[in-house]
Formats: sequence, C-alpha cells, structure tokens
Amino acid sequence: ELYGEESELLSVLDRLDAGGLVQVLASIDSHGQFILLLRALDEARRAEGAEREKYLDLARAHALAGKYDYKGTIGGTLFGEAADAVEKCGAEVDKCGELKLALLKLYYLHF
Repeated sequence: ELYGEESELLSVLDRLDAGGLVQVLASIDSHGQFILLLRALDEARRAEGAEREKYLDLARAHALAGKYDYKGTIGGTLFGEAADAVEKCGAEVDKCGELKLALLKLYYLHF
C-alpha cells in the first residue's frame, strides 16, 4: 500500500519539507524519479549534518515512491533495492558499494 498506515513511504514523507513533498508526489515517469533520486544523493554527498539527513530522506522517498509506483515490475524491485541501500548506507553515500550497485542497476534499466 502506498499510503497505508504501515507504509515506509509515509514515514519518510512525514520528515520532508514542502519542496521535497512536491518533488516526490509529482506525477513523473521512472526516468524523472531516477534523476531526482540521483540529485538528492548528490546534494547529500555535499551537505553536512541535518542538511545531509534531509537530502538522504528525500533520496529514500524518491526510491520508495518508485518502488510503489512501479510495484510488480523490475523497476519497482530496483527502486526498492535503492531505498534499502540508502537507508543502510546513511551518511556514507560515497563509500557504499551496495548503493552504487543499486544505482548502477537502475541506470542500466533506464539507459
């Protein structure tokens, strides 16, 4: 369920600001979702402290939105892997092999 009480996405959306909510909830295709995920990760990589956490939450929200929007497809599975990797890697986005692999799979799916 996308917005059910137990939804992972709902718990992440609760922590986003207005701009982040608009990005995640806007109707876009999987290419756009992937690009916004990459942008949020790039911003997180360059930020520190609370700002880094904000961008990591945004990146995870994009990945979870892709997971639920494309549920039952390979895209949904790969976005889910990316969401799990973002959560697992946390602030170590530069050094996390699991995240790099998840993003590489999404890249090959789209291009």
